[in-house]
Amino acid sequence: MNVYESIMQGLAEAAGYQEGKTAARKTKLSVKPLGDFDNNDIKQIREQAGSSQTAFAGTLGGSVSTVEARESGKGA
Repeated sequence: MNVYESIMQGLAEAAGYQEGKTAARKTKLSVKPLGDFDNNDIKQIREQAGSSQTAFAGTLGGSVSTVEARESGKGA
């Protein structure tokens, strides 16, 4: 399936759901606790990902100041 076909399929599914013709798909997720990371772990993960603090914060949905604080050992 190419990108166009995938988008069209998604739109058709959304329209069908909106019109009551298609049932919503349900997915059950299981999340395990990650454990504790210290400031060195956070920085190492970010650097291994080849990411700046700004990009890393955006990927995680956080702020740059939070990433800076965590890497400096000031964040919890």
